[in-house]
Amino acid sequence: MPAEGDADGRALSAALAQASCLRCHPEPEALPGGERLAAGLRAYRRLGCGGCHAARGLDPGRRVGPPLDAVTAKLPRGYLRSFLADPQRLRPGTAMPSFFSDEAFAGAPAFRASAARIERQAQVEELLAFLAVPRREGPRREDPRPAEPEAGGDAAAGMRRLEKLGCAACHLAGPDAERWRAAGLGGVGPDLRKARERLARSFVLAWLAGPRRLWPETRMPDFRLSAVETADLAALLAGPTPWPETKPSATVALSATAALRGRALAERLGCSGCHQQHALRSAPPAGPELDGFGDKRLELLDWGHVETPAAQRSVWRWTALKLEEPLGFDRRPGVLTMPRQRLRPGEREGLLLLLRGLDGEAGRELARPGARLVEQRRGERALLELGCRQCHRLDGRGGAVQALHTMPAEAPPSLEGEGGKVQPPWLYRYLGGPESLRPWLGPRMPTPAASADERRSLAAALAGRDGASYPFSDEAPPRLEGRARDEALLLFERLQCLRCHLLSNAPALKPGELSPDLALGATRLRRDWIRRFILDPQQVLPGTRMPNLFPLQDEDDPKSRSTPQPGLFAGSVPRQIDALADLSLWWGTAEAARRGSQPTRR
Repeated sequence: MPAEGDADGRALSAALAQASCLRCHPEPEALPGGERLAAGLRAYRRLGCGGCHAARGLDPGRRVGPPLDAVTAKLPRGYLRSFLADPQRLRPGTAMPSFFSDEAFAGAPAFRASAARIERQAQVEELLAFLAVPRREGPRREDPRPAEPEAGGDAAAGMRRLEKLGCAACHLAGPDAERWRAAGLGGVGPDLRKARERLARSFVLAWLAGPRRLWPETRMPDFRLSAVETADLAALLAGPTPWPETKPSATVALSATAALRGRALAERLGCSGCHQQHALRSAPPAGPELDGFGDKRLELLDWGHVETPAAQRSVWRWTALKLEEPLGFDRRPGVLTMPRQRLRPGEREGLLLLLRGLDGEAGRELARPGARLVEQRRGERALLELGCRQCHRLDGRGGAVQALHTMPAEAPPSLEGEGGKVQPPWLYRYLGGPESLRPWLGPRMPTPAASADERRSLAAALAGRDGASYPFSDEAPPRLEGRARDEALLLFERLQCLRCHLLSNAPALKPGELSPDLALGATRLRRDWIRRFILDPQQVLPGTRMPNLFPLQDEDDPKSRSTPQPGLFAGSVPRQIDALADLSLWWGTAEAARRGSQPTRR
């Protein structure tokens, strides 16, 4: 792997040692000491670089752009024209690169910029003509539109629902958008403040009814909305205000010829690298593969019209300029098509490290990690790509959406210690179809856009964080019989557990007083976690409303805990805690259902 100033191009400087991690670790996201390299890999996937530039051992991730087959039914032509001309102006921070804006031609030679300014308006119109062609090819999909009428809905109610559902975790919307931004919210999905100007109502209804049916690779979760909720949100996000139409170029007629030129241009620009489009399904990648890039020799690089003194030239100076001003290397108009990307802080340095690491040794996995470690690393990647930290706190960071909730009980729970708390099989099933743990709350856990492999990896990653067993074999529920069962039920009753906890037939309580249904514990919770939680709730889950039932009489003596019910289980605190833990798992069994969930009275 070459290093600047190294005669034979094989030495690595200490500052760039992270680049060599790719030799053994193709997925370095959670690799200690590889944070800068991981930032480069995340940028490679966020920007869709792998759609044009493949590399052995690098997973390019999902397509970063939406399908294009029906884009003109989603967005008005005027908006599409403005967006293609300058994506960052309409959606700052978007991964869509600039092909036609003035920014795209920064650093380009004068003749290149001049020629581009003349032809770019015509090219935008050609792309529009291509996108507007009705698509009759390809497999038919089930009509995802909801059955309810498209009319109706209350925009004000839609704004309240948007806030309560926690949509601010990913989107900015409404009058409080800037306050949300200051709190670290939004910025993951598109800004919705001007959604009414560009989104068709039919598209919004279909999208809310099932995002993955319209875009199989989207990371947008499914909130399982009712007909009323969907109508209210559609009233908020889609409206009669049209995007201001601009006149098309007089040099381009919206004809079949223009559409054919647009298709050829879309292939040359590499649109299929980021977008699914049936007409482009056979288009080759627009850029060269990156294998061996780390072994590039300076004398083989073409500097084009870039004015850099020979003494300052190096492989990595060339690479940095290529990332910043790609068209500066063009020797004649139209030869190079690499667009300009708006990089976030740290991404440029990370991409340079990533490219340095793609030498002849990359991807060989010389030190193969165990299968469990590989799965944990994939889970860490899924945590990031699914945006779990937008709502949930983990590693002392994230959970910014909690600022929207005045009642802490309504905020999304922390994931600290989650791997040691829940059974992996339950977590796997829950992520595939979340059940309502607190049905009285307004916020709800959406169904994440995660594959079966990602759900399994998430369970492994969370278990690994807490040193918990994985894979997990379902523990046999405890058999509570005779006097032991009666004493456990009596203890449960005397401690008044049903004042806060829900059972299948518990009376209705105020939402702020409720905790999850104990009948779910048999398949959801680990027994050792239940026991630790009952022993010292605040230590296991800081901020919980669960009281300390067995307080210490002497803070320096862990054996000095007392019980409020000395007449049960011979006054033994450990036996009472074991009985409550077993009872928490017993409530979900068929035996408990037959007996009924009311405690035995004496």
